[in-house]
Amino acid sequence: MDRSSVKYLTPREKATIQDLNKKLQNASSAEEKEEFEFLIAAIMKAGLDRMNEDK
Repeated sequence: MDRSSVKYLTPREKATIQDLNKKLQNASSAEEKEEFEFLIAAIMKAGLDRMNEDK
């Protein structure tokens, strides 16, 4: 994800990503890790979509 698109994330989204990253680091199974990675990617895509709408 482009660093400039991070500014399009809401504070809540940023906090959620931080929380999910912590959970990702502590995940015990590959399935758990995949789920957290998917959620993080979905939130980051929302920021990217907002950035593209502003262009």
